[in-house]
Amino acid sequence: MVLGGDTRRPWLAARSRRSLLAAGIAVIDLHEPVPETGPWLLLKAGEVLLRPAVFRSPPALAGTGRLVAIGLPMSGAWAELHDRHGGDYPASEPLPPVLAEWHADASTATARIRGEPLPAGTRLVHWTPLDLGGSDQRIVVWQVVTSLQHGGAEKIARELALSLSKHGVSARLVVLGKPHRAPLPLPAGTLDFSHLPRGERARELIDLAVAAGVDVLHLHLTDAVETRALSASGIPIMVTVHNTRAGWPTGWESLKGGDVTLMLACCQAVEVELRAALPRLPVRTVWNGIRPNEFPETPVPDTGSGFILACVANPRPQKRLELLPAILAATRDELVARGVPNPDVRLVIAGETSAGLPEAVATRTAVDHAAMRHGVAERISWTEGRRPVREVLAGCHALVSCSAHEGLSLGHLEALSSGRPVIACDTGGTRELAWRNPALCLLEPAAKPADFARVIARVLMAPPPSAHRLVWRDFTSDRMAARVAGLCQRVATRPTTAPDTLWFVTNNLSTGGAQSSLRRLVKELQRRGCPVRVALLQEYPEHPTAGRLDLLDSGIGVVVPPPPGSSSLPPRWS
Repeated sequence: MVLGGDTRRPWLAARSRRSLLAAGIAVIDLHEPVPETGPWLLLKAGEVLLRPAVFRSPPALAGTGRLVAIGLPMSGAWAELHDRHGGDYPASEPLPPVLAEWHADASTATARIRGEPLPAGTRLVHWTPLDLGGSDQRIVVWQVVTSLQHGGAEKIARELALSLSKHGVSARLVVLGKPHRAPLPLPAGTLDFSHLPRGERARELIDLAVAAGVDVLHLHLTDAVETRALSASGIPIMVTVHNTRAGWPTGWESLKGGDVTLMLACCQAVEVELRAALPRLPVRTVWNGIRPNEFPETPVPDTGSGFILACVANPRPQKRLELLPAILAATRDELVARGVPNPDVRLVIAGETSAGLPEAVATRTAVDHAAMRHGVAERISWTEGRRPVREVLAGCHALVSCSAHEGLSLGHLEALSSGRPVIACDTGGTRELAWRNPALCLLEPAAKPADFARVIARVLMAPPPSAHRLVWRDFTSDRMAARVAGLCQRVATRPTTAPDTLWFVTNNLSTGGAQSSLRRLVKELQRRGCPVRVALLQEYPEHPTAGRLDLLDSGIGVVVPPPPGSSSLPPRWS
């Protein structure tokens, strides 16, 4: 039995239930009838067993009367009592409140639940398998990422692990695999499962998460197989989607309601795709964010020695880096056409080619071949992770991006925060960054190098206003963390079981805006798998309105009670 559940913090009782279930113990609610026989295990809401997987009941002790076994917390009144008496506690002494107690007899359990003295002859002993783990009263969230390397999704997972504590959430970073590029610094307390075989890491993570009282697992970049494996823990699963559909991890289109509690889209464009592809999964948008002060606005370099373009992207097919040499050559020609004599235009690609990823090597090779073909090989340099992105942006005049698909690029945010204009394809959430932001120029995804060149040349010769403070408006890491923290609370406090049916009670479904909105809502809920019914209080059973007929044609049940005073018969279903 889980005791002391707080309706304002329901995640506490939920984590204790998961701990008991992991120990193989059936759980009942306090309001259920109390059996007259034992044994009983009482656990305070919010407490978790330190090692639930190896729990076993205390052995019967002959001649000791009623036995009560105590699990100890790491500190507090029970730990102090243990220091005074060792592992055999006097039943006559006032006892601290229940944390974790195993009762061989229902009478002692009932006494403790009611706050009464224990019956005579009761013996209290310490039982190590009942000892407790941490008991953080805040929502505990683990940020789970496939690897911690230089990349947008990985930076977001790391930032949330560092920032959520400012918003009342206990957070920790969990890394599943080894990096393919230069690793990001590991925050203190990071759990690293990269030494385990892929098939074992979900099971190990679950065991630790249940024992640690984790309330939400927030996943980044995991495929459908590993996402389902982690959802088997019973811990609510929240997944951030970092890219548009073309860049989703393997098998995500097959996820169902039981696999994920909430999807977080990194931008509204991704949310639209998620709702279309996975209509039964709830989705919310949380815009990516950066720390603006880490990318301060810097003076634009003097153009006397030429123009420098930057591209912040690791070699991947979606980034279409092989287009950059043609864009660079076309920009040089466009500047000449605009009266700039012998322009020196260079490109710095702030990205790292991982030798362990064939697609990265192939992309780098394609860029090198294109550079030779367009005669710009000497004007393109790669940082390969050896120069900080902030330094690259401070030394450039504009950032260029030609991605075929995108979520909400941190590279774009970092450039805008640095006071540099961005020329990018209108993909994913880039349009959301461009709203009321003249420093971001959008081109069609099918734009030719000459199209890029015309925009780049215009921006280089007449730079737009800096967007540094516009980034602060909506796209900071603090705003992102605050939004995620609120959604973590929603996920952690969700009902454990969905209602059987959602009822809508209204006057009628005659022609009208409100009625039309209700019909659309009800039909969409049914399409997403939610059982719905509608009750109409001011219609006549024998005279259905067009709105009622529309719902009936869609297979939605409608109940129409008879008019007041006309009949005592039960309501009639249409």
